Amino acid sequence: MAVAPDYFAQKTPAELQFFVDNPAFYEPALLEEARRELRRRGLAPLPPASAATPAAPPESETEAPVGRARWWALLAAGALLAGGWAWQQQRAAAPATTPAAATQTRKKAPPRLETVETNALPDFSAATAASIERQLAQVPARERARLAAQPRRQYRELSRRFWAAETMTEYLTDRARQGQPNPLLAEQAELVREAWQQWNKAAVYSYEFGPTMTAHLDHMGRVASHQQHILNELPGLVTANKLLTDPEITKRNEEVQDLLSALLPASPVSGKPYRQLRRHIEVKL
Repeated sequence: MAVAPDYFAQKTPAELQFFVDNPAFYEPALLEEARRELRRRGLAPLPPASAATPAAPPESETEAPVGRARWWALLAAGALLAGGWAWQQQRAAAPATTPAAATQTRKKAPPRLETVETNALPDFSAATAASIERQLAQVPARERARLAAQPRRQYRELSRRFWAAETMTEYLTDRARQGQPNPLLAEQAELVREAWQQWNKAAVYSYEFGPTMTAHLDHMGRVASHQQHILNELPGLVTANKLLTDPEITKRNEEVQDLLSALLPASPVSGKPYRQLRRHIEVKL
């Protein structure tokens, strides 16, 4: 069963883990998408829960049949009764707590809260939506006015796929260039390449755009080619500490910056202006 691209991105970690905990309820493709979304957020999927304690489905999923719901209600009621009886027995058998022991218990130090660094990719959906509008605003008004409804939708969808992949690429490569450690770099680079595959699938068709939008499409396609090559080499270059010195990668990154400057003035990720290449033309008379 196919689902919308943003279906799993809208799920909470608990809802995604529910898919992993209940493999018998879902198709293998859905389970793999849930695991992939957990990994994208920097969360390792937990092993499936024991079959003896079935988990309740999240609210966003389809309700179980009435018979199953009643069976679950009876099981929960029985568990509560059994738990209450066991608690009463334990309380009756336990010796009374002395004042000294109670004081000792109260003096225990509170648990410490530890800060744990996360390597999850941020959600760039808002930045993507804003980039689409800014890019479309650069198309001359006269060209936009002549645009029919279908080409306008096609242009928006192409832009959405492009910036969804480009924002993640910029975030991942910028962190790598800054030397920030990321144990999930290889897995996240593969995830971003999958986002570029969604662009590739749409870019193979022909579109009836005006001159400015056609130029945008050409720039997006060239950026996509460069970025996919950089992502493919990224983990190895980081391991070898050659990301900032490799001549080919440096040249590709400069061309990416120049091409992006024709789409937007500044990065939606860092806010820094895209750099334009300065071309020196020497004329001999």
